Amino acid sequence: MDKQASKPSDSRSLAFGNWPSASDPIQDIRRAMECSAVKRHLKILTNSSVCDYLSCQEFYHLRIITGIVPLTTRDPFAFGSGAHDWIEKWSLNQPQEFPTLDDPFESARLRAMLVGYNIRWADWQTEHVTAVNPEREFAVPLVNPDTGAKSTFWEVRGKLDDIVCVDSEWKVKEIKTSRDTGSGYFERLRIDSQISTYLMASKSLGLPEPDGVLYDVLKKPQLKPLKRSESYALNKDGSKPKNKREFDETPDEYFSRCLDEIAQHPEEYYQHYEVVRLESEVLKAARNLWFTGAMIRESIRQDRWVQNTKNCRDWITGKFCDYWPICSGVSSPDDASRYMRKSPFQELPGYQTELTTDATEPEPEPEEDPFFS
Repeated sequence: MDKQASKPSDSRSLAFGNWPSASDPIQDIRRAMECSAVKRHLKILTNSSVCDYLSCQEFYHLRIITGIVPLTTRDPFAFGSGAHDWIEKWSLNQPQEFPTLDDPFESARLRAMLVGYNIRWADWQTEHVTAVNPEREFAVPLVNPDTGAKSTFWEVRGKLDDIVCVDSEWKVKEIKTSRDTGSGYFERLRIDSQISTYLMASKSLGLPEPDGVLYDVLKKPQLKPLKRSESYALNKDGSKPKNKREFDETPDEYFSRCLDEIAQHPEEYYQHYEVVRLESEVLKAARNLWFTGAMIRESIRQDRWVQNTKNCRDWITGKFCDYWPICSGVSSPDDASRYMRKSPFQELPGYQTELTTDATEPEPEPEEDPFFS
């Protein structure tokens, strides 16, 4: 394990927020890194964690390294995971129930999307798809694409979506749900680094080598549940105006309205988009991943986590980042009224099982890492 860079004794890293005066943040992280489970956290790279680091290093530090999440935050993967799990079983002709989310209106919206999905793609699935290799977790070494050296510190993990045979060609089928599926959305997918990771993972798992990625995109209806009208004047005949409501809309009514909207524009709400990755693009993505791994490890070595203040606030929703109270000095990672400890990479159940199994086993010190040789 690399030694921590020395600091003045009276320093307090902003990355640790307003810690109690009796707590030494440098000693805290040293002790944490002696724990096998925490060391494993530091050795895992996923596409989402890499994106988190590149978006804001401090966000990555608080979520992945410190392992805290807000108490009030909903599961960010619930909607997408619900859609993904249902579609995977649908693809295998397995019976399935519609997902149930915490919010009944979100459940209704998702149910409408999946009912429409079946109508949109049932015939296509029968006519064009001849084989399906279901989703599985993967773990592959992080390799320097220029030297072939494997990192002794990092391992790349994730979930490889279905690999399907479409018209005699193997493709990774990546299921996406999004509120915005305009042309810009698909343009960005052309250079999505996750594609190259999928291609590397499929080889390591001994699966058929895919020719590319088939994005199966579901657009979320942006309709909002209707509320009871506070006050309104009756028509001359004593009837209620058509655009006024006496009661709040129910989840079942919301489901019907979403389904009607989808039925009017099925091509807008369900799209397939294929991406073929050139060898030069795969090489570039591999170099980027290797270099980003080196950057994250250097942040760990130096205990330095740069805040990207441009991303503190979502300029579309107006909401501040979940960790804004910590970064602004209002709260700290130890504030039990706001935050709780939770293992990162919850989207990887296989990895969580390994943590439970290996948490008490000693882990050998890593060999010299080719990052810094």
